Amino acid sequence: MILKVWQGRIWGTLLVVGLLIAVIPSPNAYATLESCTVSISPGTAEAGSDVSFNFSITNNSTDSIRWVDIRANNPASFNVQSGSATGWTTYADNVGVTFSDGNLPSPYDQGFVTGVTVGSVTGTNTWTIQASDDPSGVNAVTCSGDNSTEVSEAPVVISDVQLSGLTQTGVTVSWQTSAPATTQVNYGQTSSYGSQTDLDGTLKTSHQATINGLTLNTGYHLQVVSTDYSNHRAESGDITFLTAAKGTSSQIEKTTTVFIGSSGVPLLAKPIEKIPPTISLTTTLPRVVKAIPKVSGIADDNEALARIEYSTDDGKNWLPVDESKGLGGKHATFSFTPASLEEGDYSLQVRAIDTSANIGMTTPITIVIDRLPPMVGGNILSLGPQILEPDAKGTIASIVGIDQKITLSAVGGPNEISLNAVHIGSKSNGQLFNLTKSPETGLWSGIISFTQAGKYNMVANSVDGAGNKTSRTLNNVYVFSPGHTIDQTTHHPIRSTVTLYYLEPDSHSWVIWDGASYGQSNPQTTNKKGEFTMLLPPGKYYLKATAAGHETLISSIFETEHSKPLSVDLALKSLGGLSLGSLHLPVPSFAVQNVSLGSEHELNKQQTSGQGTLVGKQTPDFALINTDGKVVHAADLLGRPSVLTFGATWSPTMAEQLSGLAKLQANKELNVMPVALQESASKVRAYTDIAGLDLTWLVDPDSTLTTSYGVQSLPTHYFLDRHGVIKQVIVGVLTEHQLLNIMSGL
Repeated sequence: MILKVWQGRIWGTLLVVGLLIAVIPSPNAYATLESCTVSISPGTAEAGSDVSFNFSITNNSTDSIRWVDIRANNPASFNVQSGSATGWTTYADNVGVTFSDGNLPSPYDQGFVTGVTVGSVTGTNTWTIQASDDPSGVNAVTCSGDNSTEVSEAPVVISDVQLSGLTQTGVTVSWQTSAPATTQVNYGQTSSYGSQTDLDGTLKTSHQATINGLTLNTGYHLQVVSTDYSNHRAESGDITFLTAAKGTSSQIEKTTTVFIGSSGVPLLAKPIEKIPPTISLTTTLPRVVKAIPKVSGIADDNEALARIEYSTDDGKNWLPVDESKGLGGKHATFSFTPASLEEGDYSLQVRAIDTSANIGMTTPITIVIDRLPPMVGGNILSLGPQILEPDAKGTIASIVGIDQKITLSAVGGPNEISLNAVHIGSKSNGQLFNLTKSPETGLWSGIISFTQAGKYNMVANSVDGAGNKTSRTLNNVYVFSPGHTIDQTTHHPIRSTVTLYYLEPDSHSWVIWDGASYGQSNPQTTNKKGEFTMLLPPGKYYLKATAAGHETLISSIFETEHSKPLSVDLALKSLGGLSLGSLHLPVPSFAVQNVSLGSEHELNKQQTSGQGTLVGKQTPDFALINTDGKVVHAADLLGRPSVLTFGATWSPTMAEQLSGLAKLQANKELNVMPVALQESASKVRAYTDIAGLDLTWLVDPDSTLTTSYGVQSLPTHYFLDRHGVIKQVIVGVLTEHQLLNIMSGL
């Protein structure tokens, strides 16, 4: 009897528990997703290319999609490298990519971008796309739709693009193609080009085209284009160059009848004959030398020799020889030693002039002075009057699609310098930028413009006339994506007009920012992707965005103390209104959005530059002469806090820095030493005198410390404690107060 009672109670308890389990809902009611559809673009890809596929997924269920997985069914065709989607966390494993921690509500769609390296297998390849409302992907459903992409044969490939014959108004472009193809060049002052050379329809693998009618001292973009017999079209990346400045063209006429600064026998007032003298060198000159040796020769004339001169710049300028015997007669000997020639290539030529102004010349001889390997020094990046200063770690912030000018110095006689912007994390060869040299200043400069967002290493490649080649890493550049205007609800891009307002400091009034002075437009009309691009100088700003069918957006006021890219998404709300039957009256409205430039967070995630690796180490040894003519060793810095500030007289940022250094140098408890990279003591002394500064520099004309200290931007400060240990490296202009505060803590 007792047993039956207990059996009844047990069964009753089990029945109650079962009922409770049946009626109490699960705390996580997931895995009930019904269906989803997908479309893929682009639908075709070329074998061997890097492609970003956009998988547009539509949620056809009542529940939100919280997990998405995209897999290549043939890994030999698609090697998945990355994935991205707004609001989602991604994980890629070469075969596919998983998106989690996101939210795609019904009935909306969203794009899931997958970066892929396409293999060599051509034909149709398929994908498997699954989605789940469970954050872990439980009971995922397979999305329907067209899940295939076509891999086509690799087209013609362009390589070895080179520029030559650069003048004030033209340039010659040459390149190679992997298969016979046509020849054409797009060019213009922006990456939109706008002009073309005539099409050469002859199919060939070696190509050359000349562009004429350009404007002197102006930045240009070009792109070479070739199409093969199968109508596969190949385009190079964007290539930039600067035309020569006025007076620097290689086509300048040689002066042959004006003898300024010459010495010798006076010319006859009236020529008596027209036979030119003969002249030859008796010295055999090697092509490559450390310094041009003494040069000797002889000259003869049928009447009388008046003077003998030489040129080292292809006949543009002439100097009298150092010694000559026999002038005024029919036979003369001469000798000279060209002085003060820096490293580089020189065209040596000697001429004899008789008393009737007839001229005889030697054949030009190319001589390469090669004492040092080519070495790039410090650099500055600018946008109109705006200097793009790096952060304390040496990283420069830039943005896609804006032209910037880079200027740098070099020693070792390079006759060619190019910059390769290596995109970190990408398999591409990077972007190549060509630099040109100014004969007046000796500085190299060029235009750079980035086509993709990401982090770049800037590598300078130099070649001199003796064939010596060097590569040196310059600054890291973090390139931001353009800003976007999007619909607040759908997150789809929208076309709009974006206007930037600037607080004018003198009048304290808000005005439309003058972007044209910085090579930019303002206001900007966004493209179909909703993109706008701005790189701002220091100041206080706010944004206004207007779009059809949307409320006007006014941003919060934001301020920057340094150059910053404006990489921000502006979310515009759809316009509300009143409905009276079939009549809809829109109600105008304004929305305010907080704006953060976001660049500080991104830049802080980047690694420090090479110069930061010196912190905590003993300062590299050196022995340099200062502008007072004394030799200074690294050991001379011991016993006092020190700062070595690397700069150059040509750098506008260094000009801002010098007054603070001059004031602190008078403090005998500190070692304050500016270091002039790649400049002579006489040039630095003259600059300092003209500037009215009481300042002693160290000079490093051969750039011996450029590599050991890892100098990139100018100025760069190295702070040393009393034991000669580098405690801090800071890039950019510092005030006297900032310098003193840092040194007082050493």
